[in-house]
Amino acid sequence: MSLEHVLNYLKRKHLENPSFSYALEDEDNVGNVFWADPTCRLNYTHFGDTLVFDTTYLRNSQVPFAAFTGFNHHGHPLLFGCALILNQSQSSFAWLFHSWLQAMSSPPPPPPSITLEPDPVIHLAASQVFPQARLRFSLPLIMEKLAHVFGSHPGFQSEFLSCVRETETVAEFEGAWDSVVRRYCLEEDHWLQSIYNVRQQWVPVFIKDTFFGELSSENKNSFFHGFVDGSTTMEMVMIQCEEAEAKSSSEFSNSGCQESLTVCYDNLRQEATKYVEEGAKSIQVYKAAVVALDEAAKKVAAASSKTRGGATNGDSYQSDETQETANGMYHPLQCQGEKERTILELTAELERTGQRCEAYRANLLSILRDMEEHKFQLSLKVQNARLSLKE
Repeated sequence: MSLEHVLNYLKRKHLENPSFSYALEDEDNVGNVFWADPTCRLNYTHFGDTLVFDTTYLRNSQVPFAAFTGFNHHGHPLLFGCALILNQSQSSFAWLFHSWLQAMSSPPPPPPSITLEPDPVIHLAASQVFPQARLRFSLPLIMEKLAHVFGSHPGFQSEFLSCVRETETVAEFEGAWDSVVRRYCLEEDHWLQSIYNVRQQWVPVFIKDTFFGELSSENKNSFFHGFVDGSTTMEMVMIQCEEAEAKSSSEFSNSGCQESLTVCYDNLRQEATKYVEEGAKSIQVYKAAVVALDEAAKKVAAASSKTRGGATNGDSYQSDETQETANGMYHPLQCQGEKERTILELTAELERTGQRCEAYRANLLSILRDMEEHKFQLSLKVQNARLSLKE
């Protein structure tokens, strides 16, 4: 499948569904290609708190493929858009980022944080299009570039990961890094020194005040794991993209039905408590947690209000199916019966959704109250400690 066939495929998808969007950088010359379906936009609307620009396949497959991905509240990967990278200049990457942002919504809210490849060209383009976003370099891609070091020095990889992931303060990281680099005599390794120079953009201890999201432990490190690999050709990539998204949607739907509201709430409470405890060590982490939960409470309250408004006006709603019956496709008595059943079903669903929103809102507010109480108790302990020191 040539590039021309790819474009024909995208045009056909757009004709089938006008909400399917795509863009070509330059039809006359070789340029990047971007596309996203309505599900991608919906995913970003609900889970656009962070973005991963996954360029793993640029080096590991026959197709110059890249993906815009994110995470849902279960730690499952979500797709925000796809691209073919046919031009790797800074201006072309900037065009791609801008095209993706425009396709997501209007006006487009940029992601607060972005994880990307440790590549200066991509980094500059992202900084240009997303000037307010916090950028992080992908640790798996950093490790991929360190393969030559890991292969030459057995034991270095485990010590490297321990240094990066287990240190809790900047001073602790700096000491551990210096120690491991000296132990393996790697002071002159150019690539190792270059990633150390930008440690503020990938080492967790420097960026723990920003949410970047992570995959849950049972998920692989890429949305397209098992679908796009070294053997994937241009003929296969479009179909594989559709299959990967269909499988992801199915798995999320099934897992979402099985998990109770109580389990979701308990997990959220545990995460909130963890941040409060860390807040005793870092006021920045504490403030980030409080702001995030406040925003979550506002979103749930807004969704609840919108749902109640929709339920009130439910009698005037008509689905596509009921509209077809109104146009005379069925017997008049069937038409009226179908409409009434549809209205009852939609009203019941809106009421159930409203109840769930209220439950989530109540749980979030409960967590905020618990955090304030915990904060008050911490303040008392600090005050008592100060008085003891003065005495």
